Amino acid sequence: MKLFVSDLDGTLLNGAFQISDANREAIELISKYNIQFVVATGRIYHDAAMIFQKYGVSPYIIASNGACIFDDKGSQIFGCCIPYAELKKIIAYLEKIQVCYGVGNSRYYIAPLKWEQMLDQEAKRLKAMGQGIAEETLRFAKMEMLTQNGFKVMDIVDEIKRGPIDCYSISVVTYDQEAIQKIIKYVEQFETMAVTPSGSHTMEIMSKEGTKGNALRYLADRLDVKPVDIAAIGNSFNDLSMLQYAKISIAMGNAEDEVKAACRLCTTDCSEDGFAAAVTDLINKIGRRRSLL
Repeated sequence: MKLFVSDLDGTLLNGAFQISDANREAIELISKYNIQFVVATGRIYHDAAMIFQKYGVSPYIIASNGACIFDDKGSQIFGCCIPYAELKKIIAYLEKIQVCYGVGNSRYYIAPLKWEQMLDQEAKRLKAMGQGIAEETLRFAKMEMLTQNGFKVMDIVDEIKRGPIDCYSISVVTYDQEAIQKIIKYVEQFETMAVTPSGSHTMEIMSKEGTKGNALRYLADRLDVKPVDIAAIGNSFNDLSMLQYAKISIAMGNAEDEVKAACRLCTTDCSEDGFAAAVTDLINKIGRRRSLL
């Protein structure tokens, strides 16, 4: 094994958005065996980098669900922005149907001025339809956005009118299943664009080239590593492409059923240090093989 690739939220991070001591020790174990550690996340690069800086870890980072890649020194080695024409139309549509969203580049995750109001209004509308959202669930959704490093609020529509901006992905946050289907259908008209679910209430809109699987393939080719020498671990639909590319695929215990079905192995929940358990098991197997040589 030469590369170990991990998703971040719901995999390496626990419910408090932290790397546990056990998981941090597992990352150190990966390094000890001269295996390159790679993180593949839907978060913007700056947000992910700041998280790892706190723990003294410098991995390769596949950010924005595969739309950009940074090496372990912080240098960008790949990027795939959303074309300006498509960006303008998709943002206008999201504003029209009034769903919460944000746009991400390598430095900032930018939410529209009324992002919180959009979530609150959606909650009220769904409650009136008998599809209420628990207050705790709504608070968690807001916390996910507010706790991101590089989060800021601005008039996105006005900014886009001024001219092209760098945008690797558009993140949509909605609990309205009808809105989700409308967005998917709308984005399908753009040949270069794709929608990837990243959770029960979130989806990413990006270039078709910008998937975790494509980014991992690009990075593996750059580092001259074959799929047979790659292990990948994740929990959600946006992880499927990288899990299918890697020879050793591991699903978290809290993973979606479709993700579990696509993987060779399954570990425990992210709240139970499932990442550490998976790494320890793989490293122990590598150690036993080496001892037989």
